[in-house]
Amino acid sequence: MFNFRYEIELASEEKLWLFGEDFYKDKNLFWKSHQTKLKELCLKVCLNGFPIVIRDLQFKTELVITSQIQFNYWFKNNQPYECHCNA
Repeated sequence: MFNFRYEIELASEEKLWLFGEDFYKDKNLFWKSHQTKLKELCLKVCLNGFPIVIRDLQFKTELVITSQIQFNYWFKNNQPYECHCNA
């Protein structure tokens, strides 16, 4: 059974969960679902702003992100999707 990799707490205190990329590698249906979740996360971050808290449930770490630049860096390094907010 696969577990979620990330718990993301938005500035609005809403929480979202993402699986790790390894869960989706050769599973097209799940991959599309993951992409949908990433788009939803991006939109909600753009709408709610910062700070957000990203908890890595596998490694038991927590990262507080306070800016779009930090979020873009995390996103680029941890997810196969680019998040762009139109400011």
